[in-house]
Amino acid sequence: MVDSGGVIAYPTEGVFGLGCDPLDYYAVSKILQIKKRGVSKGLILIASNLNQLSPYIIKPAQNRWQQVLKTWPGSVSWALTGSVLCPEWIRGAHPTVVVRVSKHPVVKAICDALGYAIVSTSANISSRAALDSAIKVRKALLDVDLIVPGNTIIKGQPSKIYVAATGERLR
Repeated sequence: MVDSGGVIAYPTEGVFGLGCDPLDYYAVSKILQIKKRGVSKGLILIASNLNQLSPYIIKPAQNRWQQVLKTWPGSVSWALTGSVLCPEWIRGAHPTVVVRVSKHPVVKAICDALGYAIVSTSANISSRAALDSAIKVRKALLDVDLIVPGNTIIKGQPSKIYVAATGERLR
């Protein structure tokens, strides 16, 4: 589904996410349309392993990189400098891209099956509460192509986001 331009909803550590192939401009546009959100804010990429994120990022200084690696896999996301391969529609108005290596078994299975990182943004309409179940997604977001069943690990708590270059917490 994802590899043919579809948008999926799936459980993550804290909330259900909306995902697609990050290199598919039209699929990313569909997610933004579903969320009623502009492109400038940027989107998170989620992966099952570091190799899936490597094309999109530039590693920070070694001490900062070690700090990032200590939190993965897990529920902590990091804003890293985006590489030239990271599309503008993923970075938004930022030089960074927010990325995470997930420990969630459903996320890992999706990314392993595809062989690449996917977009991960909360399943909700912007400014509304993030959805934490497949039933809530089905009722609220009609344009999702596939809802992957499963449970979140920590209900209703989106991932923490830090800036790798400074350690500053964004969320």
